[in-house]
Amino acid sequence: MGEKISVKKRLEALFEIMKSTALNNKGQETLARQRLPETKRLRRRLARKLERPIGKAFEKSGLNIENDQHWRKLVVLFCVAVYGARGPGQPKKWSKKKLRRLLHDIAVVKVQHPNETEQKWCELLIKIHKNKYHNVEKAKTLRRVLQTAKRLEQDDQLLASIGDELAHDTKKALKKRR
Repeated sequence: MGEKISVKKRLEALFEIMKSTALNNKGQETLARQRLPETKRLRRRLARKLERPIGKAFEKSGLNIENDQHWRKLVVLFCVAVYGARGPGQPKKWSKKKLRRLLHDIAVVKVQHPNETEQKWCELLIKIHKNKYHNVEKAKTLRRVLQTAKRLEQDDQLLASIGDELAHDTKKALKKRR
């Protein structure tokens, strides 16, 4: 059995194939493109191969395959998933799941003590959930982690509400970088 190829490597291999079949800078077809016969049969075969993974992606995301804006959203989500990973360095101690749990726990404490500060909520949380937050010695540290959790939640909300404006802004930012 062969070695399993990561999604990122598979995608980059597909990009290389696309580059070899694309138009060059002057708008002329490359030699590789000229050698490929453009037949209806080959196009239909390719469409059948792509139908399942694309349909699955739209189904899992809850997006509508007929909507052009939803195609843009899906592309952005895939870009974030494939190329948005952390770089080298020590792994994070607080996973996204743990950060979301922290936000939930803080919300519960906040309901019970609405007039307190974030610092006080963190102190109460450490007292109430000694087992869950045993690795956090100070409320000050937990408050810093809480800020990270809030930022994560805001990023998730932004990704969920992606629209044409974000796609347009992203295009502008990419053009400036070139």
